[in-house]
Amino acid sequence: LNCFMAAPRPLCITEKWIREHLNLQATCLDDVRSLALPGTYHEKITHLGRSLTSFSSLKHLDLSRNALESLEGLEHMKSLETLNLYYNNIPSLKELFRLRHNLSLRELDLRLNPVTKNEPDYRLFVVHMLVNLRKLDDRGVRDSERKAALMHFDTDQAHAFEERAGREAVSSAHRHHRPNQPLNAVPKHIQSRAKLVHSLSRPQALGDDTDELLDLIARDQRVLSSAPPPPPPMREPQAPPTGHSGHFRGHWHTPEESPETTIM
Repeated sequence: LNCFMAAPRPLCITEKWIREHLNLQATCLDDVRSLALPGTYHEKITHLGRSLTSFSSLKHLDLSRNALESLEGLEHMKSLETLNLYYNNIPSLKELFRLRHNLSLRELDLRLNPVTKNEPDYRLFVVHMLVNLRKLDDRGVRDSERKAALMHFDTDQAHAFEERAGREAVSSAHRHHRPNQPLNAVPKHIQSRAKLVHSLSRPQALGDDTDELLDLIARDQRVLSSAPPPPPPMREPQAPPTGHSGHFRGHWHTPEESPETTIM
């Protein structure tokens, strides 16, 4: 008697597979607004490929309980608001960075993906990247998290990701060069994202939650290290006692500068 269940069959799906699997009758897939493709015990999606290219107006997508290792194939979904990736195999921030084009995302579920264990700061990274996100991993996104994300993932780090994305886009342009398009042209979505990062990086006035924010900064040792003790008060030089010669030897010390903390 075989007591072990067979491993689920890996799938690299196609548009045709989706049509047959869901018995889709729509002639124009651009009209589809919601799609549910959760994995089963017998089949799990490993790669999306170009299967979702025609679903450009999709607002809600359920890919939970699959075996996805890459998020390639979602970047064209500018209207996507809800994405369920619960219990997949997304490994790294590099893969999450593919979602930078999906700026309409309001809800995202990444629970039980390796990235949530491998990258302790994945939540701050996602909150920083997706400015319209309201719920992550079934938890609401707080204003204090957004401010902490802006401080933790500073402008330089954000721009490093942007530059890498730009290089990848230029490399792709070389491979698919069109005669009327400059080879060094960076796509508009990269430029707009860079502007967004710049705008988010500008200092903002503190609101009513100043105490909460300062408390958050103080608790995060990576953002604010312990400040050195204040210098001792300077004493007025005193004249040497009568009958004694000599010079007054005064001294003071300058404490090392505390790490600058910029509040975004």
